[in-house]
Amino acid sequence: MEPNEQSSLQSQEHKGLLDIIDQLRSLGISDYVDLPQVIVCGDQSSGKSSVLEALSGIRFPRKDNLCTRFATEVILRRYPDETTNVSIVCNSKRHENEKVRMQEFFRSNVCLDEFAALVDDAKACMGLENNSRTFSNDILRVEITGPEQPHLTLVDLPGLFSAANKEQSDEDVKAVRGLVRSYMKRERSIILAVVSAQNDFVNQVVTRIRQRTIVSETGREQRRVFPIRLACTSNRDFEARDTTSEERDEAEASYFSKGVWLSLPKSHVGISALKPRLADLLKNQILTELPGLIQDVENGIQDSRKVLEKLGDSRSSLHEQRQYLLRVSLQIFSLVRFAIDGNYGDSFFGDATTESGSAKRLRAVVTNLLRDFEKTLRERGHAKHIVDNITEEEENEERLVLRESYVDEVLQLMTRSRGRELPGTYNPQIIGDLFFAQARPWQTFVERYVHRIWERTMVTLDMILEHSSDHDTAAALRKHLLHPKMLKVKEDLKAQVATILEPHQRGHPITYNHYFTENVQRMRISHRRKVLVQKLDTHFGTDLDAGADMVTSDVDVGTLLSLLMQDTIPDMDRYACSEAIDCMRAYYKVAFKTFVDNVAVLVVEKCLLQKLPELISPSVASELDDHTVSLVAGETETSRIERTQASEKFTVLDKALEYLRSLQQFQPDSGVTTPNTDPELPIEESEDSESEEVSDTEMSDNSV
Repeated sequence: MEPNEQSSLQSQEHKGLLDIIDQLRSLGISDYVDLPQVIVCGDQSSGKSSVLEALSGIRFPRKDNLCTRFATEVILRRYPDETTNVSIVCNSKRHENEKVRMQEFFRSNVCLDEFAALVDDAKACMGLENNSRTFSNDILRVEITGPEQPHLTLVDLPGLFSAANKEQSDEDVKAVRGLVRSYMKRERSIILAVVSAQNDFVNQVVTRIRQRTIVSETGREQRRVFPIRLACTSNRDFEARDTTSEERDEAEASYFSKGVWLSLPKSHVGISALKPRLADLLKNQILTELPGLIQDVENGIQDSRKVLEKLGDSRSSLHEQRQYLLRVSLQIFSLVRFAIDGNYGDSFFGDATTESGSAKRLRAVVTNLLRDFEKTLRERGHAKHIVDNITEEEENEERLVLRESYVDEVLQLMTRSRGRELPGTYNPQIIGDLFFAQARPWQTFVERYVHRIWERTMVTLDMILEHSSDHDTAAALRKHLLHPKMLKVKEDLKAQVATILEPHQRGHPITYNHYFTENVQRMRISHRRKVLVQKLDTHFGTDLDAGADMVTSDVDVGTLLSLLMQDTIPDMDRYACSEAIDCMRAYYKVAFKTFVDNVAVLVVEKCLLQKLPELISPSVASELDDHTVSLVAGETETSRIERTQASEKFTVLDKALEYLRSLQQFQPDSGVTTPNTDPELPIEESEDSESEEVSDTEMSDNSV
C-alpha cells in the first residue's frame, strides 16, 4: 500500500473511532459511564477561547469577567467540505417537554460570523437568562468539518476565577469549580489546562491542579518553564484581533522560530504541534480504555436489568398487581426454602466470606447459634460447679463450691424436707429440688439465644424481600404481611420455650434413659476410688494419682483390710446427701442433652424455620383480598420513576454496547500504549504554591 493511501486509511479509521464515541455521547452514555474525552479548562482571560479558536478556526464569544454557564463540545473532523452545525445535547434529567424543545434546536451550515448570536439563542433555549445565576448541565455541541481540521473532540468548560465581582457572585465561583471538578474526576478524561504567560503560574486557579496536566501556555511574554510537558501557543494581540486564522498561524510560526524558543522541541511549540498531539492522545486513550469501558457498560446493563426484573411491568390494574405479587411471592418462597435447606447456589446468597453473604445463609446462621447455645449452656448453664478442691486461681469464681460444703447445704434442705424415708435414705423429691436449682440459669440462656435466632431470621427475610422486589413493595410486604406474622411466630417461640422449660423447673424428674444409671454408677465408683487411693497412699507413703502404681513391701493383710474398712459407713444422713447429689448430677447430664435437642427441634425447627416458607408464598398471595393486594403491590410514583430511569439506562447502554463492540476492530492485537516519549522540560515552580480544590486522588489519572 502506498504511504498516501495508508495515511488516508488511518485517517478514516481515526475519524470512525471518534465518530462512534461522539454517537455514544449523543446517546447520553456519559450519565452512566465515563467516556474518554479531552476537557479544556483554564482561568478566565487565560487565552482558553483563543486556543479553541486556533484549534477549530471558529471564534468563540468572549467577554471579560463574564462566565459561560454550560460546557461546549467541539467536534472537529477532516472532510473536503467546510460545514458548521450546532445543536444541544440535553441533560437526561430534563422533563420530556424540555427534551423535545431542546432537540429541536439545530442549526446547520452556520456562518461563523453568526456564531455569537447563535450561542445566545442556545442559552435562551437552555433557560439561562442574561443575568441568570444558574448553570446548565446541557451541552452545546459544535460540529465543524473542513479539509484542514484534525480528527479531534474537545469539551470546553467555563473559565475558572477566584473572586466575585459585580457580574459574578461567590456562588458562581463555587458552581464553576464544581462543574470543572466533576469533569476532572472522570477517570478517562484527558485534561488540557490553558494558562497565561502574562500571569504568574502559581496564581492561576487551574495550576493548583499541580502536576497532572499538559499545559498550553498562551501569550508572548518572556519564556517560562513548567513542572510538566507543555505546548506553547501565541495568541493574537489587540492589534491583530481581526486577522484570519491563516495569518494568525503564520505569525505564531514566525514568533517561535527565533530566540529561546528554538531550544524547545518542535512537538511542544505552536498550534500546529498541539493539534496532532491532542488527536493522537485522544485516539490512544480511547483504544486503551476500550476494554474497561465495555466492562462498565456490561455491568450497567446487568444492574439495570436486575432493577427492571425487581420492579416488574407497570401495574396500574388490580390484575397486574396480583400477577406481580405472585411472581414476587414465588421468588421469596424459593429463596426462603433455599436458605433453610442450606442450598446456597442461587446468586442471591453471594460470597460467604462477606458479612451480607454470611447473613443470607440462614441454616448456617441458625446452626452456629445453636452450637454456641449448647456450648454456653454446658459451660455456664449450671448454677453451682461442684468440685473436690479449689485452687487459688479459682477462689473468686462464684459458682464454684466444695463438695463437702454442698453436702452441708443439701443436708439442711433434706432435714427440712423429711418424709417417710428410712435413715440413710432420702426423699426422692430432693433430687428434683436440687436439679431445679441447678438448672435455673437455663431460662435466661434459652430465651436470649432464641431471640437472637429470631432476629437473625428477620435479617435474612428482609434481605430476601429487598432482593425479590422493589424497595416500596418490600417495605409494604414487611409492614402488612411479614412483620405481623413474625411477631406471631415470636410469641409462639416464647410459648414453646416455656413448655419445654416447665419439666426442668417444677414437678418431679422423669427419665428412662439408661445413661442416668450409668452416670450414677460411675460417680459412685469414682468417689469410692478416691477414698481407697487416699488410704493406700497413707498406708504405703505413695502418691498413686501421681503415677506410683507399683509398691514393694511386706503387708499385714489384716491391718490393710481393717484400714480399708474404716469409715466405709459414714454418717447416714451425709451418706444420703452424697447419694442424692450424685443422682442429681447424673440426671442433670441426661436432662441437659434432652433440653438442648428440644430447643433445636421443638422450638427453632418446628416453631420457626418450618413456618417461614408459608409466611409469603404463592398460595398466601393468591388468597389476599383486593385491598391488601393494592396496599402491597400497588405501584408508587417512586417505583414508576425508578422503572423509567432503569429502562432508559438499559436502552442507552444496550445500544452503546453495539457501538463499543464495533470499536474493537480498531484495536491492535498487541495492545495499545500511549506514545508520550517527549522529554521533560525544566522545572521552575514556587515552593509556596498550594494545591487546592481538586486533589490528586480526585482527578483523572489520564491528564495531559
